Amino acid sequence: MNSDKEVFYQSEIERLNKIIRVLVDRAEQGINSESSDFSLFQTTITLEEKVRSRTVELKRALDHLANTNEELDSSLSQLRETQEKLIQSEKMAALANLVMGIGHELNTPLGVVVTTASFIRDHCKDLDVKVKNNQLTASYLDSFLTDMDESTSLALKSSEKLKELVSHFQTISVASSASIRESVVLPDLFKELCKSLAAELGVSDVEFVINCKPENLSCRVDVSALVQVFSHLINNALLHGLANSDHKCIEINILKTDGTLRIACSDNGVGIQQEHIDQIFNPFFTTARGLGSIGLGLHIVFNMVHEVLRGSVEVHNGELGGACFTVSFPV
Repeated sequence: MNSDKEVFYQSEIERLNKIIRVLVDRAEQGINSESSDFSLFQTTITLEEKVRSRTVELKRALDHLANTNEELDSSLSQLRETQEKLIQSEKMAALANLVMGIGHELNTPLGVVVTTASFIRDHCKDLDVKVKNNQLTASYLDSFLTDMDESTSLALKSSEKLKELVSHFQTISVASSASIRESVVLPDLFKELCKSLAAELGVSDVEFVINCKPENLSCRVDVSALVQVFSHLINNALLHGLANSDHKCIEINILKTDGTLRIACSDNGVGIQQEHIDQIFNPFFTTARGLGSIGLGLHIVFNMVHEVLRGSVEVHNGELGGACFTVSFPV
């Protein structure tokens, strides 16, 4: 916008200079001829003074504009520098939260494994002493085997938990280069996905409503990423939002406009508390930790949508009363 003003001021100065030259020429011609009109010369002189005054004003305005431009450039540079510092600060804070969350989640099952291994080692030493001293009894051996069975089962369960956590952590870091697009009929894909997830979770009293415009829409998308994103969203709705609902309903609306695919997943569950909406995609944020949730599902959704699908995901409480997640990405 400032450059437009500079061009205007420069053209105005040139136009006024041309007027001055024309009027001066006419006045001089009038003085040297017998039909000269001195009043025309006086008028020309007056006009010339006005034009010169206007030219000075315009030059001052240009100088002021140049100074303003310098100030704006300086302010813009400072703003960019501040923005970069804020981004770095947010990245470091996010990394710190992620590392702290990983450590917290790994600590419990790892602690169980270490404690169990120590318990087994001590009991084995005790057994060895009793065998060497001929003090082993049938009741002690029976108790020992029972303890070992319980301890190994506990250690295996904690090891499986560790394996699951590591798998989630690996999923957090997704590589966009691994994206493979293929053509798929979206309503059919979501029908099969909803059916398989309901069967996997043993949920039979849920109604799935799938709306698509246009009908039988076919697109080239990363099917693996899309399935993973909406598997997390539907699982989240079934396990948390709809856990205590008498009539469970999940509605999926698919719309393609101007090369952008928008897929909204809504449920009629309890919804999300307003104070939690800004934290919902943070790693390890969950309101159901006591039920075994570790709070990585929606963080994985966020990463998948942004890094693989190159889109965005938004959340709010929808018309059905529950949560509504809207995923948008180019196709």
